[in-house]
Amino acid sequence: MIFETDRLNIRNLVDEDAAAFITLQTDHCVMRYVGGAQSTDQAKADLDKCIRAYAEVSDLWLIWAVVIRKTGQFIGTCACIQGKEDGEIEIGFRLLPLAWNQGYASELVPHLIGHALKGLKANRVVASVDMQNIASMNVLDKCMIFQKTQYNAEEQSLDRLYYTDVINIV
Repeated sequence: MIFETDRLNIRNLVDEDAAAFITLQTDHCVMRYVGGAQSTDQAKADLDKCIRAYAEVSDLWLIWAVVIRKTGQFIGTCACIQGKEDGEIEIGFRLLPLAWNQGYASELVPHLIGHALKGLKANRVVASVDMQNIASMNVLDKCMIFQKTQYNAEEQSLDRLYYTDVINIV
Protein backbone atom coordinates (compact mmCIF):
# COMPACT_ATOMS: atom_id res chain seq x y z
CA MET A 1 0.00 0.00 0.00
CA ILE A 2 1.24 3.49 -0.83
CA PHE A 3 -0.88 5.35 1.76
CA GLU A 4 -4.38 5.33 3.23
CA THR A 5 -7.05 7.77 4.29
CA ASP A 6 -10.02 7.20 6.57
CA ARG A 7 -12.01 5.51 3.79
CA LEU A 8 -9.51 4.84 1.02
CA ASN A 9 -6.46 2.73 0.27
CA ILE A 10 -4.01 3.92 -2.35
CA ARG A 11 -2.03 1.06 -3.86
CA ASN A 12 -0.20 0.06 -7.01
CA LEU A 13 -2.32 -0.89 -9.97
CA VAL A 14 -2.37 -4.61 -10.78
CA ASP A 15 -3.50 -6.64 -13.77
CA GLU A 16 -6.70 -7.53 -11.91
CA ASP A 17 -7.71 -3.84 -12.07
CA ALA A 18 -7.98 -4.03 -15.87
CA ALA A 19 -11.78 -4.05 -16.17
CA ALA A 20 -12.30 -1.16 -13.75
CA PHE A 21 -9.34 0.82 -15.12
CA ILE A 22 -10.66 0.43 -18.67
CA THR A 23 -14.10 1.56 -17.50
CA LEU A 24 -12.50 4.68 -15.96
CA GLN A 25 -10.35 5.56 -18.97
CA THR A 26 -13.10 4.97 -21.55
CA ASP A 27 -15.77 6.94 -19.66
CA HIS A 28 -16.62 10.13 -21.57
CA CYS A 29 -17.69 11.99 -18.42
CA VAL A 30 -14.52 11.12 -16.49
CA MET A 31 -12.21 11.96 -19.38
CA ARG A 32 -13.96 15.01 -20.87
CA TYR A 33 -11.49 17.51 -19.33
CA VAL A 34 -8.32 15.49 -19.98
CA GLY A 35 -8.27 14.82 -23.68
CA GLY A 36 -11.35 12.66 -24.05
CA ALA A 37 -12.20 9.02 -23.55
CA GLN A 38 -9.68 6.42 -24.61
CA SER A 39 -10.32 3.31 -26.64
CA THR A 40 -10.19 -0.01 -24.83
CA ASP A 41 -6.81 -0.75 -26.43
CA GLN A 42 -5.42 2.63 -25.33
CA ALA A 43 -6.64 2.05 -21.78
CA LYS A 44 -5.07 -1.43 -21.68
CA ALA A 45 -1.78 0.03 -22.93
CA ASP A 46 -1.93 2.78 -20.27
CA LEU A 47 -2.52 0.22 -17.53
CA ASP A 48 0.49 -1.78 -18.70
CA LYS A 49 2.58 1.41 -18.78
CA CYS A 50 1.50 2.28 -15.22
CA ILE A 51 2.39 -1.17 -13.92
CA ARG A 52 5.77 -1.17 -15.69
CA ALA A 53 6.56 2.31 -14.29
CA TYR A 54 6.71 0.94 -10.73
CA ALA A 55 9.92 -0.90 -11.63
CA GLU A 56 11.52 2.17 -13.22
CA VAL A 57 13.63 4.38 -11.01
CA SER A 58 14.71 6.98 -13.55
CA ASP A 59 11.44 8.89 -13.92
CA LEU A 60 8.74 9.88 -11.51
CA TRP A 61 5.55 8.79 -13.26
CA LEU A 62 3.40 7.01 -10.72
CA ILE A 63 -0.29 6.30 -11.08
CA TRP A 64 -2.01 4.33 -8.33
CA ALA A 65 -5.36 2.69 -7.74
CA VAL A 66 -7.83 4.36 -5.40
CA VAL A 67 -9.94 1.73 -3.63
CA ILE A 68 -12.53 1.80 -0.88
CA ARG A 69 -10.93 0.37 2.28
CA LYS A 70 -13.97 -1.58 3.51
CA THR A 71 -14.76 -3.31 0.23
CA GLY A 72 -11.60 -3.12 -1.87
CA GLN A 73 -13.69 -1.66 -4.71
CA PHE A 74 -11.66 0.23 -7.34
CA ILE A 75 -13.08 3.75 -7.71
CA GLY A 76 -10.34 5.57 -9.58
CA THR A 77 -6.72 6.57 -9.84
CA CYS A 78 -4.41 9.22 -8.46
CA ALA A 79 -0.99 10.27 -9.66
CA CYS A 80 2.33 11.84 -8.77
CA ILE A 81 4.29 12.83 -11.85
CA GLN A 82 7.54 14.76 -12.22
CA GLY A 83 6.71 18.45 -12.63
CA LYS A 84 8.38 20.97 -14.91
CA GLU A 85 10.77 22.23 -12.23
CA ASP A 86 13.36 20.25 -10.28
CA GLY A 87 11.84 18.98 -7.03
CA GLU A 88 8.30 19.61 -8.28
CA ILE A 89 5.59 16.93 -8.41
CA GLU A 90 2.31 17.31 -10.25
CA ILE A 91 -0.67 15.52 -8.73
CA GLY A 92 -3.87 14.37 -10.35
CA PHE A 93 -6.90 12.19 -9.72
CA ARG A 94 -9.76 10.54 -11.60
CA LEU A 95 -12.76 8.91 -10.01
CA LEU A 96 -15.51 6.80 -11.50
CA PRO A 97 -18.95 8.51 -11.51
CA LEU A 98 -20.18 6.07 -8.84
CA ALA A 99 -17.70 7.74 -6.45
CA TRP A 100 -18.62 11.36 -7.24
CA ASN A 101 -20.24 13.63 -4.64
CA GLN A 102 -19.22 11.45 -1.72
CA GLY A 103 -16.21 13.45 -0.51
CA TYR A 104 -13.63 10.94 -1.74
CA ALA A 105 -11.64 13.48 -3.77
CA SER A 106 -11.62 15.98 -0.89
CA GLU A 107 -10.37 13.22 1.39
CA LEU A 108 -7.78 11.96 -1.10
CA VAL A 109 -6.06 15.14 -2.26
CA PRO A 110 -4.59 16.36 1.07
CA HIS A 111 -3.10 12.88 1.62
CA LEU A 112 -1.78 12.83 -1.94
CA ILE A 113 -0.10 16.21 -1.34
CA GLY A 114 1.34 14.94 1.94
CA HIS A 115 2.70 11.84 0.25
CA ALA A 116 4.31 13.93 -2.50
CA LEU A 117 5.94 16.29 0.01
CA LYS A 118 6.94 13.82 2.71
CA GLY A 119 7.09 10.42 1.04
CA LEU A 120 8.50 11.50 -2.32
CA LYS A 121 10.43 14.50 -0.94
CA ALA A 122 8.98 17.08 -3.32
CA ASN A 123 9.78 20.73 -2.66
CA ARG A 124 6.60 21.82 -4.38
CA VAL A 125 3.36 20.14 -5.45
CA VAL A 126 1.39 21.49 -8.39
CA ALA A 127 -1.91 20.71 -10.05
CA SER A 128 -3.79 22.07 -13.03
CA VAL A 129 -7.46 21.77 -13.84
CA ASP A 130 -9.65 22.80 -16.76
CA MET A 131 -11.75 25.77 -15.61
CA GLN A 132 -14.88 23.95 -16.76
CA ASN A 133 -14.18 21.18 -14.24
CA ILE A 134 -15.91 22.88 -11.32
CA ALA A 135 -15.89 19.82 -9.04
CA SER A 136 -12.11 19.38 -9.25
CA MET A 137 -11.52 23.11 -8.85
CA ASN A 138 -13.59 23.02 -5.65
CA VAL A 139 -11.41 20.21 -4.29
CA LEU A 140 -8.15 21.98 -5.16
CA ASP A 141 -9.41 25.31 -3.79
CA LYS A 142 -9.73 23.64 -0.36
CA CYS A 143 -6.15 22.44 -0.03
CA MET A 144 -3.89 24.22 -2.50
CA ILE A 145 -3.04 27.81 -3.39
CA PHE A 146 -4.40 29.20 -6.64
CA GLN A 147 -1.49 30.56 -8.66
CA LYS A 148 -2.79 31.67 -12.05
CA THR A 149 -4.93 30.88 -15.05
CA GLN A 150 -3.26 29.92 -18.31
CA TYR A 151 -4.10 28.49 -21.69
CA ASN A 152 -3.33 24.78 -22.12
CA ALA A 153 -2.47 24.37 -25.81
CA GLU A 154 -2.37 20.56 -25.62
CA GLU A 155 -5.92 20.30 -24.29
CA GLN A 156 -7.09 23.58 -25.86
CA SER A 157 -8.50 24.70 -22.55
CA LEU A 158 -8.15 27.44 -19.99
CA ASP A 159 -6.64 25.89 -16.85
CA ARG A 160 -6.31 26.99 -13.25
CA LEU A 161 -2.87 26.26 -11.80
CA TYR A 162 -2.39 25.48 -8.12
CA TYR A 163 0.59 24.85 -5.88
CA THR A 164 1.59 23.90 -2.38
CA ASP A 165 5.13 23.77 -1.10
CA VAL A 166 6.87 22.72 2.08
CA ILE A 167 6.84 26.33 3.35
CA ASN A 168 3.03 26.48 3.07
CA ILE A 169 2.58 23.14 4.86
CA VAL A 170 4.85 23.70 7.86
